[in-house]
Amino acid sequence: MRRRFTSLLAIGSAATVLLAPRAALAQGTLGGSAPPVVTLREAIDRAIAVSPITVGASVATDNAEVAARESLGAFLPSFNAGSNFATSSNERFDQATGQLVSRNYSAQASGSLELFSFGRRFADRSAASAQVDAANANETDQRFQIALLTTQTYYDVAASSEQLRVAGQRLERAQAQLDFARTRLELETAPRS
Repeated sequence: MRRRFTSLLAIGSAATVLLAPRAALAQGTLGGSAPPVVTLREAIDRAIAVSPITVGASVATDNAEVAARESLGAFLPSFNAGSNFATSSNERFDQATGQLVSRNYSAQASGSLELFSFGRRFADRSAASAQVDAANANETDQRFQIALLTTQTYYDVAASSEQLRVAGQRLERAQAQLDFARTRLELETAPRS
């Protein structure tokens, strides 16, 4: 009988040692301050804001929008300008001024406009627009995935907190039964077997 009570005492004290820090954490007494209370909406917003997946999807959407704006550039004319200055050791005689000249200047400008591209520019524009739509859809999907994962985690933590509370109540009942059994043993009202 003594061995049985000793075993119950060991189990009770082990459970107290294991559950006391968790219970204190759940009650906010461990560490001196209560843990912050976060609603599900706040948890989802925080997870979306700091998730590398959603940040990467947002950057991909921005890049697709930039590419769509670049595709408009194919419809605009292009213009190039340039200049050149050269000096050489070959001097020549300029008959108009009567002096030796060794400098050479040149300037040029050119422009172009593609009039017909067999529909390539329109196809590029449509492809860029489709990539923007795909990037937006991917970003929305990633946000929903993070929201789902956060919601599952949030409710898992809530369930764990409830299980911790129930385990604490069970521990209190077991402790009361242990105290009752000790009292009966001390008063010798319990039979020894």
